[in-house]
Amino acid sequence: MLRTFLVLVLVVAFGFLVSTDIGAGEIGVAIDDVAVDFDDMSPTIVDGRTLVPVRGVFEALGFDVEWLEWIAEHQDRDPTLVQAVVLTRGYDRIVIEIGFSYFYRSLGPSLYKAISLDVPAQIIEGRTLLPIRPVLESVGYYVDWDDVTRTVVVSSVPFETSEDYGIVAVLELATFISNMEFDFLVDVMAPLAGPHVPWGMSIELRTPEDVAWVLLRFGADDWNRLLSAMNEDDLAQAMELFEALQQ
Repeated sequence: MLRTFLVLVLVVAFGFLVSTDIGAGEIGVAIDDVAVDFDDMSPTIVDGRTLVPVRGVFEALGFDVEWLEWIAEHQDRDPTLVQAVVLTRGYDRIVIEIGFSYFYRSLGPSLYKAISLDVPAQIIEGRTLLPIRPVLESVGYYVDWDDVTRTVVVSSVPFETSEDYGIVAVLELATFISNMEFDFLVDVMAPLAGPHVPWGMSIELRTPEDVAWVLLRFGADDWNRLLSAMNEDDLAQAMELFEALQQ
């Protein structure tokens, strides 16, 4: 009897510890209102962050998913095994190394930008999972969390109301920005636009059409950085045009 009691205590205690680290309950992902079908591994919550299987989401978005392994040589320590997932779609290329708190987003044929992750990509039950928000936002998607349905909501447009945006309203804001000081375009707009412009595409940010193309791919963080960099007068006018996008 004592042995049975101890076994039950251990089972309950172990179950409690696991539940605090990995969230229970079904978690879904929807891309433009279409649910993603995960074959054998659903999204889960680890350390308060939602981790999503890489292959299911990115293949649904048209990316090729490739798994790579190589031995990294070091001068001051033994060689280490590096494991990575490479996502490729057209000019977009993303490299995600397992166990590292950042990933690489291509800016050109041999130029990559390192972007941080809240939780490193990791392997769980033989599948690669990671927090997808920063990865998706780096290629122009908008990501949100629906707490009621426990769903990661992915949209190809940056705002929930963007389906109602008129191209005239977008072009009015884009025209205003393209006519701003050249230094603003170079120092603020160009770095924000860079991750959203495929390599080889000619976007000079001097025409309203070019700026509009970029604005429609902005995520929430991009908009915040853009508006916060404006002076008081420009910001007041930009906010009027910005609000018109959502009417």
